[in-house]
Amino acid sequence: MRFSTLALLTSALTACTTSAATTWNDYLQENVLASRQAFETKLTQCTEGQPPLKKIEAPWFAKLSNAEKYAAAVYLNTLLTRRCVGETEGTYSRDLFAYAAEFGKNDNFTAWEDYQRVYRADDTLFETLNVQPVLDYFDANTELNSFKILPFLEQYQNPFYIE
Repeated sequence: MRFSTLALLTSALTACTTSAATTWNDYLQENVLASRQAFETKLTQCTEGQPPLKKIEAPWFAKLSNAEKYAAAVYLNTLLTRRCVGETEGTYSRDLFAYAAEFGKNDNFTAWEDYQRVYRADDTLFETLNVQPVLDYFDANTELNSFKILPFLEQYQNPFYIE
């Protein structure tokens, strides 16, 4: 009796795992889809409905040109967004990289590469800006959230323009 019960249990377990079998490709794709959904949900929570960022009164920011203020605001907002999405960004990166490494780059991987780059309207300006004061401000203000850049910059000049 014990043997037949054990055989029946083993047979049932084998049937369950066989029917749930998946390919490596399917497994990696499911991970990518699940982590992408979690990341997009978190990103929406981080970027929608946030209060405007108050004017930065620090001397280092005040003495920047309009173009430099724009670049600093872009960097700061990128840092704040990445802090907010946190682990979901890392999980999606890992899952997407694993899939791309196994099966080659795809449209999702290319779009992710584009997302990871900080948007630069003028590469030369972004290459020369000293970002240390931005990093120090970011580290000192842990309560800040991502923000809409144009309303923030309009606190300095309305309408805000870049020379």
